[in-house]
Amino acid sequence: FHNVTPARLLYRWNPLVAARAALAAAQLRALPKGLRWIAVSPFNRQVLYDYGFRQVDLVPLVIEPAPGDEKSETPLLLFVGRITPSKNVAELLRGHEQVCARSRRRPRLVIVGARKPRCRYGDWFERCLERSRWRHLVTWEQHSLAYRRLLELHARAWLYVSLSLHEGFGVPVCQSVAAGTPALYLPCGGTESVLNGVGCVRRGQAE
Repeated sequence: FHNVTPARLLYRWNPLVAARAALAAAQLRALPKGLRWIAVSPFNRQVLYDYGFRQVDLVPLVIEPAPGDEKSETPLLLFVGRITPSKNVAELLRGHEQVCARSRRRPRLVIVGARKPRCRYGDWFERCLERSRWRHLVTWEQHSLAYRRLLELHARAWLYVSLSLHEGFGVPVCQSVAAGTPALYLPCGGTESVLNGVGCVRRGQAE
């Protein structure tokens, strides 16, 4: 069980997808409570407990250590994830703009993640990127990268930054940590349960 994105995070942008998420939650409530489950994080296990299931085994995902590449010469921020409302990537662009406006050494932001066609949130993200004063410092990798290339990015980044609002586990954050790159992220459920809250920035602290 890798969790279901809450419908409330999707409704504004895609009511149909939000309805599907709500139906998935309804299915979980209706399923026989004697079913056995495997959860990939303590957060997911607790979600299943809250639905009334009691036979839940915890089997965390395995994170492969990245190669020990040197850090990039210029400050590099990294985010890996789909361009969806729950990932909050448009807000990440705004945060990058604020950092660039206040810093003498302006960091480059690399976003690795695809968007779906006819996705309103994807359209909004692209408009935000086009309007950004610092868009020349943003690299958006829309297509899949070779796995080794992705691990190299995790190792070369100075900081991994995520403003995701919901994660069942948070693999990219853990990949950066395994590569020796510090990570900051908002409370999102799964990631802080896996990392015991290390690197989790509460909203008041993030302002």
